[in-house]
Amino acid sequence: MQQKFFDSHCGEFEDTEENKLAYTEIFREYKESIERFIEEKLEEVVKGFKMGEFLKLLEKRVGQVDDHLADTLLSFTDFMIFKQLILEHKPLGKKPDGKLAVAGTKARLHTEEQSDGEEMPDLVLDIKPCRTKE
Repeated sequence: MQQKFFDSHCGEFEDTEENKLAYTEIFREYKESIERFIEEKLEEVVKGFKMGEFLKLLEKRVGQVDDHLADTLLSFTDFMIFKQLILEHKPLGKKPDGKLAVAGTKARLHTEEQSDGEEMPDLVLDIKPCRTKE
């Protein structure tokens, strides 16, 4: 679901300090779709589940909720995290459909993996079809 959303909206975003007004509406749509997805899945597995009651319960048990789970849930409502994710999803360069884009990031090289020579980061390649906005 998130991938499809990013596929259809990543062309709107630019990696700049300034945020366009259009980002607000896209982010609102994103939050609503994530909230709807979570609610639907919980309703499928928890009989009588009510999101309002669940949120009240979470507020009462702030210290009892797993930190990783809380951070993950809160990240869905953070615009800067959303923008970073959608920009990372956006392929480098604008290529015609059917072409491939290659994006590379450096990964940390653990010193125990190095046998000799100069320590250098590994190159992690992410090859996927280009998506362009026309």
